[in-house]
Amino acid sequence: ARVEAFLQEQHFKEGILVQKDQLLFTLDKRQYEAQLRQARGQLAKAKAELVFAEDKANVETAKANVNVALANLAKADNDVTRLKPLAEKQAVPKQDYDTAVTSQLAARAEVESRKAQLLTAEVNQKAAIEKGQGNVEQAEGDLSLAELNLSYCTIRSPIAGLIGERKVAPGNLVGRGEATLLDTVSSVDPIRVYLAVSEADYLNF
Repeated sequence: ARVEAFLQEQHFKEGILVQKDQLLFTLDKRQYEAQLRQARGQLAKAKAELVFAEDKANVETAKANVNVALANLAKADNDVTRLKPLAEKQAVPKQDYDTAVTSQLAARAEVESRKAQLLTAEVNQKAAIEKGQGNVEQAEGDLSLAELNLSYCTIRSPIAGLIGERKVAPGNLVGRGEATLLDTVSSVDPIRVYLAVSEADYLNF
């Protein structure tokens, strides 16, 4: 028994020949079935979070904001270029030119701000994707472990042979802290017998 659980059933008679992969014991698997369902749920959640992280909506929005800010800066540059010679000739009020220069400075600052936001969005998305991928891998590992633990609740004979007297009766808790020996299957084809022979018997033989 490689997992901690109550021994539920014994499926053989002691002292008979059993086949390879024949069912011998079953353990109470309810705890491990619940862990498997939980692991599947965590994996589904991790995959959904990864899909959300890979969504480029925030980055695309940040790029659009940069383009809008660049367009506003281009308009402000045009206004300054158009008004500067007119202001020098006093063909327009100096206040109009000053306002255009102020708008140009504000537009440049807006472009820098939007570019910084875009960079932040890209960095955040990359970090979220890497975190999401790590969560998916961890969830997949937890799922594999849960499947393995559940499989340990069904104990089959590793070889064909003669099964001996059971070591633990159904109803007992097994696998707590370390693997519990439930029974021993001995190969009988071929079979080896070891005997201790005294020196006198050897000489007589």
